[in-house]
Amino acid sequence: MKHWKIIVVGLICLLIGGMIGNVWPVNQLTASSNQATNQSRRPLIFVPGSGGTQESYNRMLQTLNRTKQHSILKITVADNGDLKVTGKLKSGDKKPLMVVAFVNNADGDQNVALQTALFKTTLRQLEKRYHFKQFDGVGYSNGGLVLTQFAEQDSHRTALKRLMTIGTPYNDLNPKASQKSAMLKSLLADRKKLSKQLTVFSLGNIVEGDSDGIVPISSVLAGRQIFTNQVAHFTTLMTNDPQAAHTELIDNQTIIWFVKRVMINRETPI
Repeated sequence: MKHWKIIVVGLICLLIGGMIGNVWPVNQLTASSNQATNQSRRPLIFVPGSGGTQESYNRMLQTLNRTKQHSILKITVADNGDLKVTGKLKSGDKKPLMVVAFVNNADGDQNVALQTALFKTTLRQLEKRYHFKQFDGVGYSNGGLVLTQFAEQDSHRTALKRLMTIGTPYNDLNPKASQKSAMLKSLLADRKKLSKQLTVFSLGNIVEGDSDGIVPISSVLAGRQIFTNQVAHFTTLMTNDPQAAHTELIDNQTIIWFVKRVMINRETPI
């Protein structure tokens, strides 16, 4: 049954020792035990926000790799589609971590569209080079817009299986939910193209009032209009951490815990 849910997680509860692992009843989704091939390798690809680079997720990647070592590949995409790749894929690694950043990392709808187009061509190259057919994606801020546009434009291939957006301004920085931005209107127009097999998590944080210090919570919540009843599962996860303003979101331990739980371990909150 297609559904969306909002889970408000209090910072105090998350910090109580031993309780953080019991916030959700979970159903563990396990990967195939077969050799890492096109069918079983499923990388987790991270896309930074505006101004971000291939180094933007360094702290998150370091934390995610503390308990189990995953290959880390960092890719920077030039405007002509050329790739600069650093890192090495370990043989048999079914869940490598990849960061895809762009030389043109400026803000604005036009650049988001350009980055989406470059992401599509980059993915084709990565699929051929590293032999995979499916992937999961994490997009921070405008990186979430890139992956959402990709999901709408590339749904016929169903390559994207799980999507997590973090602090993504679906309705730009407009605090009035009734006033839809050009980006939101565009995403709403194409929402029926989303794969019915896609699982989506939208994360937001309340720092003060009704925003994370930059992005209004109403803009993050506008993702409900896009994904509700269009994908297999859609969940909004809201935290209330005064130490996790927008620019610190992907370095925040609570956010990283969510990424590990639902994107690395592929657990699903009920």
